[in-house]
Amino acid sequence: PEKMSELSVEEFLNELSTLDETFSERVRDASVENQVVRYVATISGGKCIVGLKNVQKTSAIGQLQGTDNLIEITSQIYVQPQPLIIRGPGAGTQCTANGVLADILSI
Repeated sequence: PEKMSELSVEEFLNELSTLDETFSERVRDASVENQVVRYVATISGGKCIVGLKNVQKTSAIGQLQGTDNLIEITSQIYVQPQPLIIRGPGAGTQCTANGVLADILSI
């Protein structure tokens, strides 16, 4: 929120709990509409927009669980309702451990 943009890290962390009810309400409202709240980046026309977005529970991004990530590509070839979807683990424990081990082995 704009009111928190000027806070120091310590102040921001101290104020963070004041947003709990706002986000809980957003999640409840989305659920009533058969939606979930996801953090989404959209790239289109040379611009990138990143933020929280309500999406249908049945959509590919709506079905994500845990640390999974998803890229949905819509183009002249891959059009709705069947875009190209790349889905896989994000920074879960196994991926992170594999990355750390690879870094250690490369030293």
